[in-house]
Amino acid sequence: MNKPLLASAAMLALVSMPASSQSGYPMFQPSVSVGYAYDGNTEVTFKNPTPAPPYGLRSTKTEIQNDPGWYVGIDVPVRLNDRFELAVGGRWDASNSAKDSTEVINNGVGRREWETDSRNWHNAYVSLSYAFYRNPSVSLSAMAGLRWDRQNASFSKPVMRGGIVNSINDTADFSMTNFSPVIGIDAVFAGPRSGMWGGPIKLSLSGSPFVQSDVEHDESFAGPAAFQFKHDADSSNDKYIKIAGEATVLNFKAGTAGNGALSIYADYTRFDTNGSGKSWSRNAIGTVIASKWDYDARASQATIGLKASLSF
Repeated sequence: MNKPLLASAAMLALVSMPASSQSGYPMFQPSVSVGYAYDGNTEVTFKNPTPAPPYGLRSTKTEIQNDPGWYVGIDVPVRLNDRFELAVGGRWDASNSAKDSTEVINNGVGRREWETDSRNWHNAYVSLSYAFYRNPSVSLSAMAGLRWDRQNASFSKPVMRGGIVNSINDTADFSMTNFSPVIGIDAVFAGPRSGMWGGPIKLSLSGSPFVQSDVEHDESFAGPAAFQFKHDADSSNDKYIKIAGEATVLNFKAGTAGNGALSIYADYTRFDTNGSGKSWSRNAIGTVIASKWDYDARASQATIGLKASLSF
């Protein structure tokens, strides 16, 4: 199954649904958010090659430096009735930071500092929530759904810090794709309000201990042998957690039948993955060595921005 299509298919289904109102609950509540994205240090380690280290390479540890950037998000919650809510959405972020990323080779024998050309992190989700407790001050909902994430980074112009062959023409690419069944809980509080100012405050916690991950890391080494390495690793039962908060600051009328709101939104996301994978190592004369490696990766992201939403 092409996992990124899950949210797209759900979005198409929602758009094709006829609009209706139920007991004061709006059917559609689409929103657009923009803001600041801070991708934390992503650490990727490959180690313990078997049956033997290819061309003397025993381990690599790459630390992709934290990169500030921007993000754009779209969410389409649909209130099915006074208890159930279906939602789809996605977010796109990118960074063009010039921060260098560090690669430690063979436990410190060699070291390269890479120029980060580009870095981005995209996700899409579909979820269903049920409000199991409500009163005038607070509403609690349980949520279950699916989430897809993909992170990419490209590097060039490495500077050698000793111990290995190196060329300014060497390049490296990293990607990590995660697919997660997700469960969580949302709490919505009435919040302070005065006229058009203020409104609900929402706190959310979600996660999964059953993340499926695919990690790819390719890089080249100059020199007489002109080594090239291609790592491809898969794992399951990885971990994911997300903490989010949203506070409404402004309410307004949107036409004759709708309402609008502007809110401040922030979240923190973290993935922890580990498993095993294969690599293909090729030298200048075309000799290929296949190896099995252990790997682990850590990736995190924090965002803060503004969200504009409509209710109709």
